[in-house]
This record gives sequence, structure tokens and C-alpha cells, in this order.
Amino acid sequence: MERYPGQSKIDYLSFYVRHKGAERLIKCGYAQQVYDCVTGSRYRLDINWKETELHKMFGVSRTAMKAIQNGEMKLNNVIDTARHFPYLSADRLTDYAKIIGSNYSMLEDVSAAAGQSVDRIVKYLIKKNYGLVEYHDYIRMSEALGADFTDKIVVFPPDPAKAHDSASERLALIEAEKKARQKPALVVSCQRLKKEREKLEFQYGELIAIQPQSMSDIIAEGNVQSICVGGYAERHAKGVLTIMFLRKISEPDKRFYTIEVSNDYRIVQCRGYANNVTSRGGKPKTPDIKEFEEKYQEYLDKLAADAAKEKKKSKKRCRKAAERTVA
Repeated sequence: MERYPGQSKIDYLSFYVRHKGAERLIKCGYAQQVYDCVTGSRYRLDINWKETELHKMFGVSRTAMKAIQNGEMKLNNVIDTARHFPYLSADRLTDYAKIIGSNYSMLEDVSAAAGQSVDRIVKYLIKKNYGLVEYHDYIRMSEALGADFTDKIVVFPPDPAKAHDSASERLALIEAEKKARQKPALVVSCQRLKKEREKLEFQYGELIAIQPQSMSDIIAEGNVQSICVGGYAERHAKGVLTIMFLRKISEPDKRFYTIEVSNDYRIVQCRGYANNVTSRGGKPKTPDIKEFEEKYQEYLDKLAADAAKEKKKSKKRCRKAAERTVA
């Protein structure tokens, strides 16, 4: 009972009477998954409550369950992968889950753009040990550059990291040229959104997430950090997504990490120099960066919840206003 994260213990007890396996899950460290089931959260998992063994309750293999418990992969990611690829062996399932994570919509976007099956793409990424997010960026940039995706070398470059950098550099040059003749409307839009984006600024420990001052800041960030964020400047200005700069409080003017936040308050990317690829001069994420990401996402989740409540209230007010008008 003490480990159950919800406020209403009665709700949990009512659920426990029907699903005795809930106690086992909580004792094994899956209290959040039980809470999601009790509250009917849209993030809840389909758990087989008739089973008593963990891997059977979650519908995954023993190997996958061991990888989850060792912290190699997230439970939700493994389960989602198993549902999308039910024919995979246990070991292959682990490989797929590590590559895909929770980015299924991204994988489908890449598949549609490149004209290749999701299986073919994942196998390529596993072979090259290359991340899906980075590959998605490469395909998006190549698409913007008018690349010929009927050419297999373009879709599956021998060195994806090098191909990514090349596409990024070409786009950066194009963006730099556009900057001179930047549309006034975009500048106005970017400035207008600054006030609204203040709520996305966040501080935790010695780190702080701040917003860019202009589109040029984003382009410069990409050039200096050797990442493709410069190509996101226009979409940031239009409000399609938001770019935030992660800085050390002690060095607020020194470029450190760059964050992409979606309009539904999710952290899509958090990248350092050269996308943290060590072979290109980048460095792996340190524990403090990972901890900041977790805390920032928790903060964004609260913003999402508040936005949902406000939207619900707004609809209610509109409905009442309409009823008064009819009366």
C-alpha cells in the first residue's frame, strides 16, 4: 500500500480484489504500471492478470524481461516492439527495441519517405549501430535537399553518420543564404511566440533550459554544435515545434545541449556536440544530463495536464454560452 503512487488507496484495493497480481507487480517495482491500470490512463499496458510470472504477465520473453530488469531497455518499449513484430525471436526483439525505443511514428515516417519497409530500415540501423532519431533527421534533410530515394546508396549510406553530417552542412548553407532574405512574417511570429514559450523554461540543479532569442540563434547553434538543428529554425518560428537551449548556469552563454520539444510537451531530442557521437568528437550523456531530461519531462507532463484541463474547461464554457444563446 505504501508503494502504490496514487492518492486514493480505496481505488487500488478495489482493483486488487479483482486482480491479485497487482501486488506482485508493485513489489517488483512496477507500481506506476499498476497505477496506470487502476486510473485507466491512456499509457496503461495490457497486462495478463491470469499469469503469475512477470514475463508472462507482460507478454514478453524471459530474455527481454531480464534486459528490462537490468535497465537495458524500458518495459513499454519492449512490449510495444513485441506487439509490432510478434514474429521476432527473443534476442532479435531486444535488438529491435533498443533501436526503436518509443519512436514508432518516427519509424513509419521514415519508412514512407524512404520507400522501404520498417523491417529493412531497422535491420540496417542495427547493422550500422546507428540511432533511429539521427537516421530520421538524415532522411528528412535528404528529402529537403531533393535526394533521389530510388538510389539505395542514398537511403542506406555506407557511413550514415558521415552522410548525416554532409546533409546537415548543405542545409546549413542553404539556411544561411535564406537568412539574408528572411521573411519578416517569420521574424514577427518567432517574437510573438517567445512570451508563450516562457513556460517551457526550466531549471534543475546546475542546468537550465532557455529559449532562443531568434531564428539566427538556432542556425548558429547547429553550426557550432555540428548538429542539424539549424534546419529546424523555420518550424520553430512557425510554432510547429520548439527548440530550447540547455545551458550550465555557471556558463549561460556557452553552447552545451540542444532540446527539441513537441507541441504535445514531449522531449523529442536532447543532443550535445555532434549528436553525442564519440567518433565525431561528441561525448556520451552524463548522469546529470539524463537526470535533467527526466525532471524536465516531468515538468512538461504537468504542463500537458494543465493544458488538457484548460481545454476541457474552455469547451465547457463554450457549451454553456451556446446554451444561453439558444435559451
